Amino acid sequence: MKNYALKFVVTALAITPIAAQSEVDFGGESYLGYGNAGDDLGGLSTLSIYATNQLEIGALGTLDLKAQANFRSNQDEIGYIDDNHIDFSASLDMGQRGVLSLSTFGTLGQKPWADGEIMDRGSVAVFPAVPRRFRAIGDVAALTVDGSMQKVQEDLRIRYENHFGKLGVEVAADPFHAYGPVSGDDVVTVDGLDRPTIQAGLSYPTEFGIWKVKANDLGDTQIDLIYPIKGSGLVLAGSYASNGDDRELYNADLTAIYHTENAGVFKGFFATYTEGTFDLEKFVLSTEWGGEQWSLKLAGDSDENFAAEASYNISDDITGFWGWDSGHALIEGFDDAYNPPVFAPERSAAYEAGLKITF
Repeated sequence: MKNYALKFVVTALAITPIAAQSEVDFGGESYLGYGNAGDDLGGLSTLSIYATNQLEIGALGTLDLKAQANFRSNQDEIGYIDDNHIDFSASLDMGQRGVLSLSTFGTLGQKPWADGEIMDRGSVAVFPAVPRRFRAIGDVAALTVDGSMQKVQEDLRIRYENHFGKLGVEVAADPFHAYGPVSGDDVVTVDGLDRPTIQAGLSYPTEFGIWKVKANDLGDTQIDLIYPIKGSGLVLAGSYASNGDDRELYNADLTAIYHTENAGVFKGFFATYTEGTFDLEKFVLSTEWGGEQWSLKLAGDSDENFAAEASYNISDDITGFWGWDSGHALIEGFDDAYNPPVFAPERSAAYEAGLKITF
């Protein structure tokens, strides 16, 4: 984490007690897991402790602050993605003037389909691995660091959101171009393409779905259509993106998401088809099942790779997890440690089991 980030955390914590009647809330979670990544067996443990506070600062609005300390047993293996020991975020809600926020938190999270990965960051077998052509703020980037390729994310992101009637406006920025150990002129991408500094997007709901369009300062563009079918639990979506340096570089996606509470243990599905330049294409289907205390996801893709994820709520604060995938061939897996499209080495089946405690 850069010095400005640490200074912000210290400043935010220092002003917190000044706010009249302010109250700091504390919480966190711990995870203990065991499994393999298709090769060696091993354990994994993580611990995150956070503090949050909400400040009313007069005419400016409401300021929400969060600082979090992170401890990971695999810290030396995760590279520069979501790797900070200390993260912070600040969000200023200015009412009709919009919401201004900044954050150092990573944007990685659980995917909407089962990939078998719970907390361990190995390669995944089930993945619609067609390169994204819109270089978005918050995306993982492949950079050359000390002569080798590393995947990194921005150290700090700034975002502004507002609505003018039905029209939604969102602007995101990466003003410092700081990525782990490199920043500014030292940022060299593996593919030779630049990283964006700012992007802007518009959204507008109509009778024919929610239309979204966005562009960045590199000329990349993307258009999305999201169409919820009323009363059905089904949402259809389409997306098309092209690269500002070469318009022949594109990706197009068709997605269907279905959720239901009226079909017993069947809870829904996620399906997506994506294609792109060089005749790349992939299809992923994931189904979701569950009961009062348990959930199960089963997924497969057009490469005939498969994955499963399950969870069981032992109590309000303790949840057990299990994940498995079938492994993948050389041209079929995806790993954030490798540059897409899909350069992850071949590996055998993998599994992971773990226990998460929230407090």
